[in-house]
Amino acid sequence: MTNSAGLPPNGIPGHEGGPLARLPELLDEPLFWLAHLASCAPDEEVQELLLDADYDAAEDFHRRLIERPDWPTFTIPSTLGHLYIVYRNLVGDIGTDYLLHHPAWTHFHLLATDDVQPAVTGADCGVRWASR
Repeated sequence: MTNSAGLPPNGIPGHEGGPLARLPELLDEPLFWLAHLASCAPDEEVQELLLDADYDAAEDFHRRLIERPDWPTFTIPSTLGHLYIVYRNLVGDIGTDYLLHHPAWTHFHLLATDDVQPAVTGADCGVRWASR
């Protein structure tokens, strides 16, 4: 995953006024990937199998990630424009949004939302696809 492109000049619809922050250094942090996958792997043994990480360190990293004052945002160039990944860390609304945009388009397409709360409560988890 790269983070070579910036954020669109008018912001990301649905995230206006949000504290979006480009943080490419997080992509090199192994514990970031465990936090990214954690919503579908709430069990300690599963998480250790996924990335061979120390569970306490991963839990501490995830806590620090969701307590940040900004929203880590990544931009991935593609042939269709750019994929924007936004990590929301609002109290009561923690999750990841995946949005696709092309400069010629007048709007963004919300591809998916992955909310952390279901995994935390033990309910089913997974990507929630946007309805059409």
